[in-house]
Amino acid sequence: MSGVSWNIRDAALLGLIGVVLTLIPYYVNIVGLVLVLVALYMLARAYGNDNIWRYALYAVITAIVGSVLVMGIGFAIILTTMLSFPRPASFTSFNHAILVTVITTLVVAYLVMVVSGYFWRYGYGELARSSGVERFDRAGKWIFIGAVTAVVLVGIVLYVVGVIYAALGFSELMNKSW
Repeated sequence: MSGVSWNIRDAALLGLIGVVLTLIPYYVNIVGLVLVLVALYMLARAYGNDNIWRYALYAVITAIVGSVLVMGIGFAIILTTMLSFPRPASFTSFNHAILVTVITTLVVAYLVMVVSGYFWRYGYGELARSSGVERFDRAGKWIFIGAVTAVVLVGIVLYVVGVIYAALGFSELMNKSW
């Protein structure tokens, strides 16, 4: 049993470091996300619950594919706008096209965030059920609520609250497995 406990402690430490790093912008948050994924994979194996890993993987894949999709849509609309207006017929029509580009890109980004948040909610929920650490369940709920309410900027704060709960959950799990 000490091997499983050791793996849980290592996974919790990786998860804690990873979650903290996800709060740092630029490429550091990608490293943090990879550490969280590795931690969740280890915990899924330790607890024998593949749904922990599966939901987290779906959340990350959704975020990556969605980000590429958002950038592609934005680029395609901007390119189409530029090509269709070599000399804009009017300044108003050009502004309208730019406005449509921004709104479309933001709507798709919002939908991607909500779907990814949905998967994080269930991944952390499965981890809470398997580990007995309720903070993971709260983390998943706050991340999902933050994603849904991201339209009003308070959602970003709620998302960060969810990430903080995840960090607290990993910390508690690390101390629990000693």
